[in-house]
Amino acid sequence: MRRLYWVILFNTLILSAAFAVNPYQLRPAGMKPVCDKSYLEIQNLPPLRDQGVYGFCYAHSTLMLLEHLRCSQSSYPSSCYKNAGSVLHLARFNTNKGQRIVAGGFPGNVLEHFRYNGRDLATESCAPYEKWRDLAKTSPPSDASGEHDYFYSMWNKLRENSSYDNKLCLANELKDAGFNQNIQELMSVIDKVNEISWKELRYKILVPETCLDQSIKYPDYDILPYPQRGTDKKDFKGLRDQIYRSLSQGHPLEASFCAETDSNGNCGYHSATIVGQRHVCDLSECRLQFRIQNSYGESWQRHNDNGWVDGENLTKLMADSGMGVTTILPKGESLNQNLTAPFYTNSPVGPGTSRSQHSSGESCWSVNTSAIENYQEPIPSSVPKFDNSSLKKPEEEETKKTVLYICKKDGQTLFTDSPTPDMDCRER
Repeated sequence: MRRLYWVILFNTLILSAAFAVNPYQLRPAGMKPVCDKSYLEIQNLPPLRDQGVYGFCYAHSTLMLLEHLRCSQSSYPSSCYKNAGSVLHLARFNTNKGQRIVAGGFPGNVLEHFRYNGRDLATESCAPYEKWRDLAKTSPPSDASGEHDYFYSMWNKLRENSSYDNKLCLANELKDAGFNQNIQELMSVIDKVNEISWKELRYKILVPETCLDQSIKYPDYDILPYPQRGTDKKDFKGLRDQIYRSLSQGHPLEASFCAETDSNGNCGYHSATIVGQRHVCDLSECRLQFRIQNSYGESWQRHNDNGWVDGENLTKLMADSGMGVTTILPKGESLNQNLTAPFYTNSPVGPGTSRSQHSSGESCWSVNTSAIENYQEPIPSSVPKFDNSSLKKPEEEETKKTVLYICKKDGQTLFTDSPTPDMDCRER
């Protein structure tokens, strides 16, 4: 088996940024998106998921890539997504050592192990993540790694009291919680409590063997991590080019980054999926944004500008911590390495305005060569009308700093450094 470039396993449950690390910087007030070739947004995405209090972002982001690979090219992607794979079963492929579910993992490991073990996944309806998520207790005991879980508590209770009545009581508790096993099947797993770890107990109850009888087969794929050790630069340009190449060919990317730090400066890592990129600009500057699909559910997306966050900041949090992005491609496909991401450091403002709207419905600038269009700045009534007679001759202006004017003509707002007598203007 090919050795992985990825060697770091990380535990990742980020509910809020700490100690000044904020991976989700939103666009500054007054900046609008730019509608041009740099605006890419993948459509026909799998539905958002909510990981709840458990540290399984790595499995959610990986499943998002696999579901998109399986369904995005189908005739009816939304119908395809309804028969989704199980994120709990996929989490088992974080390791090849036994059948267990571990909180905290690495998407590269999951993709590698899953690919070389047949690419068959139980369905979400048979092994539902939500049933387990809803089983979370307010303050369950934790194991040595600090992981809090209902099944750790259950495992301890069974080891302390292995009587038939206690086993039956816990089996009925699971059955009442809606797990897809009958009492006899649950009891057969519980009877092995002294032979297996609590994480194996968790897997065997959450992913019944019967679920594997009707599994989903995923297409074969190639894994493309960036940066690769010793060959790729861990910098803003290298990462943004890779993200642009992948999005240009319709492939989302898994992104791993430092999402919080503790008092000792140690990072808490998180995994999300990049599904779009764009620039947002005002009259003076532009910022690159990436759109992420986070496993924090609809509420997080809704309150964070639908996942549009500052691209330079997010990239820095990847590069500084040695993390990066991963794309999966249909077997045999490759990315166009000649593509270079457009990037605006300064606002491409110039003459000319017109109305524009992005396909998402959002009002935005429309770039035509050097012009950003759709800028509508009202001229206050208190501003005196511009005196056209005071315009300087071209030869007199050559030695002075160029002045940009905001003008009205035929109901349009224009930017120009050469107003004409038929315009109503003021200095910008």
